[in-house]
Amino acid sequence: MDSFYDTFLGAEQTGIGLITTPTSYNNTSVLQEVYARVTNSNGCISVAEIVLDIANNMVNLTPFGTCDSDFDGITDYDVSELETYVISQNDVPNTASISFFETQADMENQDNEITGTYENTSSPNTDLLFVQITNNGNCYAFSTLELQVFDTPELDPDKNVFYCLNRFPSTILLNSGIQQNPNNFTYAWDYNGVDMNLSTNQIAINEPGNYTVFVTNLNQCTIRRIIEVLPSSSATIDDIIVTDTSSNNTITVFVSGEGNYEFALDFGSFQNSPTFTNVSAGVHTITVNDINECGSISQDVSVLGFPKFFTPNGDGMNDIWKPIGVSSDIRKIQITIFDRYGKLITQINSANSGWNGTYKGQQLGSDDYWYRAILPNGREYLGHFSLVR
Repeated sequence: MDSFYDTFLGAEQTGIGLITTPTSYNNTSVLQEVYARVTNSNGCISVAEIVLDIANNMVNLTPFGTCDSDFDGITDYDVSELETYVISQNDVPNTASISFFETQADMENQDNEITGTYENTSSPNTDLLFVQITNNGNCYAFSTLELQVFDTPELDPDKNVFYCLNRFPSTILLNSGIQQNPNNFTYAWDYNGVDMNLSTNQIAINEPGNYTVFVTNLNQCTIRRIIEVLPSSSATIDDIIVTDTSSNNTITVFVSGEGNYEFALDFGSFQNSPTFTNVSAGVHTITVNDINECGSISQDVSVLGFPKFFTPNGDGMNDIWKPIGVSSDIRKIQITIFDRYGKLITQINSANSGWNGTYKGQQLGSDDYWYRAILPNGREYLGHFSLVR
């Protein structure tokens, strides 16, 4: 059984000076000494001296706010940062030592002191810690510290966008991505790490690069969003290579530009490859499109071919034999036609003309005929076709 006395003698022998209300005792002097008498189960008595130290300094700590980016009201506190914050208050000596406890009982009993980090899992959004302040080894003050957890602004994720160089100096808009009322926040923008001195929710830009927006709410919680603006452009067609008059005509397109391109033949479906195979003879349209939406460009291309037969029967279909896919640069093509015995039947000197199946005004019968075609660049084609009646 424990009891307390005003004097050592009373505690040890006489019982004089018994403190009858130890839980509500008023001391009579600073650093007053009282004595505790402790008796164990065997009846042995021990007396201990207790110095009553008091803290009579009023310290009111302003709340400590922090920002939470996952919006659950729970965060980790660095106790050393809390200590620094308390010591920075006007009423606290800069030489003080600070101790934190979750409950007043822990503080009074000096149990479960908080060290290292503290997480407010049991009290989201706001919490209260009990603070003991000592200075030069003496108790200076007891106080409480309110912990406040504020949500950071909610922004859309970082993103990449494209700027079309072919549309310079037109601008595109970059938005902060704030998901709440934009009027309740402040903004600051960087371009490649340099302050742009812009403070609006959205900005107009016409240069590729890295743009960072810092969004701050009324509780001074700031979060950033990075928007990488990548260059793109419509294509420039540098060359088109055609393999024609073959069993597998091909067209291959060579382009340059900052974009990512897809290709279509005669306004069909787009493909990633710039090469088209099994292309029929004739004039075709090649379209090159930037998949980043910077536009498309089209160009006509000719694939030269010679019909395998014609039917000059006056029905308006296949009545004339002439080359297909003659472009403007080969319109002066020269074609000589022979019968199977090598007899010269006719000559075609213009790409717009053809042979109607006659010789000196007389219709020739069904048979195979041979041709020799010479292009302006000297390129020569030899082949045969059928006249069918």
